[in-house]
Amino acid sequence: MKKVVTLLNSMVADQVIKGYALFGAVAQMRYTEAVATLDADVLVSLPSDGGLDVLSPVYRYCESRGYRPEGEAIRVGDWPVQFIPVYNSLSDRSAQRGRTR
Repeated sequence: MKKVVTLLNSMVADQVIKGYALFGAVAQMRYTEAVATLDADVLVSLPSDGGLDVLSPVYRYCESRGYRPEGEAIRVGDWPVQFIPVYNSLSDRSAQRGRTR
C-alpha cells in the first residue's frame, strides 16, 4: 500500500490529480476489523474536464512510471488500483481533503 500512496502523492505534486481519497474495503479497515480485499479503490479529483476519457492522464502518468493496466485496474506493487473520478461536490470535497495525506 505504501507504493500506492507514494504514487498518489506524486500525482498530486505533478498536478495530474488535485486530490484523492481511498474508499471501499481499504478505507473501511481503518474503522473496523480487517477484511479481505483484492484491490484499492481511489476517488480522484482531476484538474480539468478531460472530456469523455477523463482518466487518460492518470493512465498515461502511471504507465510512464512502469505501472500497467490490468483489466479495470492499474497494478501498483501488489495492489490492483481502480481510479474513480469524483462525481459530485461531496465526493470532490472528500478527494480534496485527502490531497495532503
